[in-house]
Amino acid sequence: MVYVFYGCIIATVAIFVVCLIMFCVLQRHRYYLCPHCGYKYKPGGLSAFFSRKEDVTKRLLICPRCGYKDFMENYEDGTGPDEGENTEE
Repeated sequence: MVYVFYGCIIATVAIFVVCLIMFCVLQRHRYYLCPHCGYKYKPGGLSAFFSRKEDVTKRLLICPRCGYKDFMENYEDGTGPDEGENTEE
């Protein structure tokens, strides 16, 4: 019985790690747009993963340029609005 419990814990941790890795890989091809200054940036995968979500495409982040904290829109590389300069790193 104890082995089943440990097996469930190990399976849950493994699924979480696989989801985290997949999220980080997908985030490399996306950027966030600050609604205050228009700065386009790519936060680290872990900070985006653990930030609070408003919906599927918005996360609560802090802009590295102006320090504005808000729900920021997530766009794929090469898409999104053309406002603001392209300052991706």
